[in-house]
Amino acid sequence: MWSNAESVSPSEVILLTGYNSLAHWESTRFTSESPTEDNDLWNRESALRSRREQLTLQTFVEIMMSADL
Repeated sequence: MWSNAESVSPSEVILLTGYNSLAHWESTRFTSESPTEDNDLWNRESALRSRREQLTLQTFVEIMMSADL
């Protein structure tokens, strides 16, 4: 069903993700509040998030409804 279709420069990556509801999606969004129990994990994730932001040229969200086939 999927094949390598890299044809643009820079490469374009599209991530399609399904959620049960808009509220479910909102609950997965990043929060800037640092947890008190595992700062090492938080710091590593924060560094990786910063790197991802450096690499990302554009980001957008489109809300769609599923079509039951």
